Amino acid sequence: MQTKAGEEEASRRYMAIKTNIAYDAIAVPNVDFSCSISQHFSFDIPVIWSFWNWKKDLGLRVLGTQPRVSYWFRNPGRGHAVGIEANIIFYNLRCGDYRYQDFGRPLTGLSLNYTYGVYLSERWRIDFSLSVGYANTKYNRYYNIDNGALKDRKTLNYFGPTQVGVNLCYVLGK
Repeated sequence: MQTKAGEEEASRRYMAIKTNIAYDAIAVPNVDFSCSISQHFSFDIPVIWSFWNWKKDLGLRVLGTQPRVSYWFRNPGRGHAVGIEANIIFYNLRCGDYRYQDFGRPLTGLSLNYTYGVYLSERWRIDFSLSVGYANTKYNRYYNIDNGALKDRKTLNYFGPTQVGVNLCYVLGK
């Protein structure tokens, strides 16, 4: 039987705004809204973007999301969690002699996620996360010059890490 304090704790809705500082470190801004959907489950909807070139032959333009449902062994936002995440990412990557751009549809995939969340204070916390899974993309490869010609069209099937997170989180509400 739960105590009154336990019932109040379980009924409080966990909500947080996050940023993945691992992505920020490579100049890929992002924001994530996370909220509990039950006593042990949470839902995250991150948005990642980057619209610039660092050098003439190096740049990343990306717009994507990696929505995730997580099961927390304690309460959402605290301790260990496992989850499943989808990957939906539009991209245009300039690297060396070539430019790679999604073709026909975004990169899509599905991953398993592990997260560990620690409270730093009442409002601030940090999450460490790793996702591993499968991704598929169809892309065009162009010569990396202004209006470069199409070199070829390829499909890539990938299995491995799909997300690394060090998320700084601000907890909303009480």
